[in-house]
Amino acid sequence: MRRRHFRLLLAATVAATVGVVALVGNGTAGAQTTPTTSAPVPTTLAPVVTTVVPTPTTTRVTTPGVTTAPGSTVATTATTAPATIPTRAPTTTGTGGSDGGGFPWLIVLLVVVVAAAVGTAAAVSARRRGARRQLLADWLREAADTTAEAGATVRLLAQGTPLSGPIAQQLVASLRAFDDLALRAPDEGTAADAERARRTLQNLGIVIDRAYRLRRSQPPPEAWAIEQSEEAVRSTALDTDRTLRTVYRGFTAAD
Repeated sequence: MRRRHFRLLLAATVAATVGVVALVGNGTAGAQTTPTTSAPVPTTLAPVVTTVVPTPTTTRVTTPGVTTAPGSTVATTATTAPATIPTRAPTTTGTGGSDGGGFPWLIVLLVVVVAAAVGTAAAVSARRRGARRQLLADWLREAADTTAEAGATVRLLAQGTPLSGPIAQQLVASLRAFDDLALRAPDEGTAADAERARRTLQNLGIVIDRAYRLRRSQPPPEAWAIEQSEEAVRSTALDTDRTLRTVYRGFTAAD
């Protein structure tokens, strides 16, 4: 009887203990359980931007990540790296520098070149004019000296000095000198003056040659014929001296 009673008591105690544990377990589970709610996944698609440049067209697409509740990421972010677009420096057209403000450097350069050319031409022209002036001065000096020497010889004959070998040689040398001066004259005017002096000396030489031939003729000429020929030489010498004086003044005045 006691053993049966003990078994009933033990069964009742176990049943009570199981019931209490069940109730406690249910309460704890209810307190710790939170309903799980999945937040809507926002999906945003960025607009596709297409940029047209002189180089090949590149389209950059960016898709932001999809994020769930704080602290957890459901989707990853797909990002397309932008393609490297080669940049071409703009072509600068014009003559001015980058900071020149459009200053016309080409025009300035042309002006400088033209001015340099004009200056060079002027310098060359001035040098040539100087050379011509020097040539003229040298020629006039030589012509004046030749005229003075010829005039001194001619005046001896005009004064009645008998013709001699040195006088004849000087007249011949003066004729050759005036002929050379006429060929080397700087201009037509000086050439004409040299030719004028040469002709007057040549005319005097012809008269002197006639008088010389008369003296050497056979039979001997009459005295009046010899005196007449000598008078012709003196008269021609006077005319020659006057012409040479005029030519000499022209040479010295031009110098």
